[in-house]
Amino acid sequence: MAEADSPRTRSPPPAGWRPFGLGETKPHHFLEIFRTMWENKRAPVFAWRILRDGVCDGCALGTTGMRDFTMDGVHLCTVRLNLLKLNTAKSLDPRRLADASSLRGMGSRALRDLGRLPYPMVRRRGEPGFTRVSWDEAIDLVAGRIRGTSPERCCFYITSRGVTNETYYVAQKAARFLGTNHVDNSSRVCHAPSTTGMKQTLGVAASTCSYADWIGTDLLVFFGSDVPNNQPVATKYMYYAKERGTRILVVNPFRELGLERYWVPSVPRSALVGTRLADDFFLVHTGGDIAFINGVLKHLIDMDAVDREFIRSHTDGFLDLERALDAQDWETLERYSGLGRDRMRRFAEVYAGARSAVFVWSMGITQHRFGVDNVKAIVNLGLARGMVGRERCGLMPIRGHSGVQGGAEVGCVPNQLPGGDPVSSAGRIEALWGFPVPATPGHTSVEMIDAAARGEIDVFYAVGGNFLETLPEPDFVREALARVPLRVHQDLVLTTQMLVDPADTVVLLPAQTRYEQRGGGTETSTERRIYFSPEIPGPRVGEAMAEWEILMRVAERTRPESRDRIHFEDAGSIRAEIAKAVPVPGREVPHGGPPRAVHPPRPSGGPAPGRGLPPEHAAGEAVQLDGPAGHRSDARRPAGRRPDERGGRGDPGVAGGRPGGGPLGGRPVRGPRGPHPHQTPQRPDVLARSERGPPPRGHGPAVRDARLQRGRHTVRGWASHGGGEMNLRHATADVDVTRVSGRAREPARDTLAGEEPMEIRLAIPQEDGVFTRSLSVTMRTPGDDFELAAGFLFTEGILAGPSDIEGIAYAPGGTREEEGNVVTVSIRRGVQLDPKRLLRNFYVTSSCGVCGKASLDAVRVIAPNELRPGAPTITAGLVGALPERLRADQSLFARTGGLHAAGLFTPGGELLALQEDVGRHNAVDKLVGEQFLAGNVPLSQAVLQVSGRAGFEIVQKAVVAGIPILSAIGAPSSLAVDLARESGMTLLGFVREGRFTVYADSGRLESG
Repeated sequence: MAEADSPRTRSPPPAGWRPFGLGETKPHHFLEIFRTMWENKRAPVFAWRILRDGVCDGCALGTTGMRDFTMDGVHLCTVRLNLLKLNTAKSLDPRRLADASSLRGMGSRALRDLGRLPYPMVRRRGEPGFTRVSWDEAIDLVAGRIRGTSPERCCFYITSRGVTNETYYVAQKAARFLGTNHVDNSSRVCHAPSTTGMKQTLGVAASTCSYADWIGTDLLVFFGSDVPNNQPVATKYMYYAKERGTRILVVNPFRELGLERYWVPSVPRSALVGTRLADDFFLVHTGGDIAFINGVLKHLIDMDAVDREFIRSHTDGFLDLERALDAQDWETLERYSGLGRDRMRRFAEVYAGARSAVFVWSMGITQHRFGVDNVKAIVNLGLARGMVGRERCGLMPIRGHSGVQGGAEVGCVPNQLPGGDPVSSAGRIEALWGFPVPATPGHTSVEMIDAAARGEIDVFYAVGGNFLETLPEPDFVREALARVPLRVHQDLVLTTQMLVDPADTVVLLPAQTRYEQRGGGTETSTERRIYFSPEIPGPRVGEAMAEWEILMRVAERTRPESRDRIHFEDAGSIRAEIAKAVPVPGREVPHGGPPRAVHPPRPSGGPAPGRGLPPEHAAGEAVQLDGPAGHRSDARRPAGRRPDERGGRGDPGVAGGRPGGGPLGGRPVRGPRGPHPHQTPQRPDVLARSERGPPPRGHGPAVRDARLQRGRHTVRGWASHGGGEMNLRHATADVDVTRVSGRAREPARDTLAGEEPMEIRLAIPQEDGVFTRSLSVTMRTPGDDFELAAGFLFTEGILAGPSDIEGIAYAPGGTREEEGNVVTVSIRRGVQLDPKRLLRNFYVTSSCGVCGKASLDAVRVIAPNELRPGAPTITAGLVGALPERLRADQSLFARTGGLHAAGLFTPGGELLALQEDVGRHNAVDKLVGEQFLAGNVPLSQAVLQVSGRAGFEIVQKAVVAGIPILSAIGAPSSLAVDLARESGMTLLGFVREGRFTVYADSGRLESG
């Protein structure tokens, strides 16, 4: 954005003439800077390198070096400066540990000041203190104890201080390798209610927007969050938001002084006279958030200030919410909220006048009994006015530590695996890892302590953390830890929980910081960006080891016969496996550091398309995940599953924060409801609007068009549906469930859509034999696998026609997981393949195909079929009827309620062919592959209807197949529209009965 294009700004109101906040309790920014310089005087060069090149290990903003990817300017806060002393500390004198009693009167700060743990140490029952041992002795001791007990009596806890994604990933994999799901991280104590509440209402358990959305939004609201103390860099965003005219409201029992006025040290004006940040405070009772929000909603409804169109089109359950609110009288809401109805109306009036709004919350909302209901109430408030899925709008559970977002996403939780798969559906991960995963969810961090107190834990392995200071009832926690036969504390420094007397043995394992970790490490920010922090040259402490390497060695020593399944050569190999285990669409990798632009830019500056994380990165490189910044439509995607699937384990049961609550929760709005980007169709028993009976089975009417005749394929060596029938038995899976109606519960069976990985291999004849190359891996619904492989190879420009294929078959042999999941396409001798096409590294996910094409040139090269303008034509009324006709013939969807579909129709509306899959791109590939193998391409007289959104890849595949009309239930992407317009395709989106949007070439539409 050029300076001339920047929106007009105005100076925020000053806090008072107190340069740098002199005389205030906080902040003392410049005093902190000078004190930090003094504390790091022995290693100034190392400290400077950490600040200049490392990714901050404080909060989860993802500050890289001293800048971030949201705006210009230096970003350096007191939290990071305070951590710098820890990262450059010298070794602790191990003789201080010889007598633990001499350390018991010291607090955490004093113990940290003793220095870093330099060597492995062991203390046994009856001994006064710790004795130094070698790494081999320490690891053998821990591994022997794990072998000597059952897996369910072992647990692993990983905190968030500076812990990288690599460490979280190895920790959870090691736990499962050892046979237990008792693995958790500190987000359980912090944002588990956010995960659960957002997953059940929105389908995505993370922020739906970027920090950049704060700047320029009409309204910014903080619920139970004190960002000046916990994420102080965020105050700079608030300052620039105030410049753009943003109003800031605070809902909290206490009038946080940092939210009222703040001195931002890197903004000269604010550093001199301060800034008044909050425009108004709404001082609710402790635990009164739900009552307050419900009162605001009642006012909004009375004022007719809710967005009825958004609610009707994109949500469900709002009528139930209205009825619940009608039943809550104002006296009750005032009593529980602590505020009068006039204050609730004041908030509602400000909100009603806002065209955009961002809601931010933190532990004041989540850390008590009604945390999940609190989060759902905030979501309701946002959905009521459509503040999801648009720029300058969103819902943000702000993270206070740098590792928790990534820790959950790589599976370091007791009930989910990497990528969000529940532990009960571990087939995909087991195929990747090569060992079984326990199917029963493990203990949360709080449940670990409860189990320890009951004497049910034999090995407690803690990476960082201090339960004596983070959980309530420290005496109870101390007694629980004292009952564990073996406690392992892997950490940088001493903590008070290490000094709890051993029931039998306590082991201390010295860890390196993220800046010392060989091969560097990555962190996932609140915005779900992945930042790479390189290894920083400098002094090292004693024999401290990379955290992931310690965990790996313990697991290898415990099960040496299978060590190859848990071994990693370096951090780069861990990232390579994470890219396979956590398939995330739409990643962008901006190279060369932060983009330069006038504040506050949206992340830009030449992102290069990419998938996964390469082994090595430039310092501060960011990988944009699907969702918040830069992918607005994705922010409002539903998960396409029943609300109870893949959710968290519910309330963490942690007291503290803002305890209390009341009987006013319940009835969240389930939204957004599609059809929307990334939608998977919902089950009829979930959404009240789908009241009709199940659709008929089968693939619809017989095909009558001779050009599209569906018969026996001509490819030698296999017959029609040869790739489908072998695997059709895996297309669905029956599971035991419990159906709840009111207070009644009864066991039942449910049918879920199957999902398994499929590898596509090419067998290319050479002079000296046949060269076999693995080309792609995709997650798909088993069935019609040969069509999927052929369609993929054709739409990617690798094959020109069915005669290029000698045969298609499942690869013989292999493991049980590979059986029926590896498809080999044999190329006919003499066929010349474009070597450039084979050099691409394909990794296909079930949701986005091969993402990352940034140029239309790739499609121009492989699109052999020109689209004739003006033909065929279709009536507007028929377009609106196609989604329902497609849905009516989805036989697998009728059984599972969770599949995408692609249907081929005649211009008159007759269904010619239909394919279903968990991935919308896979469904299109199967459909095109079926017609390609039958010799029906180009499909110049066909209409393609898809169940999800029309992204670039969907349009690309349709163009290659010569399909002139593409109709989608969801929205297209901008690049998809560009391609459709250039290719002469008619592109229709947001198709409903009676309405849709034309994005390209309306010449094929007729009235009627």
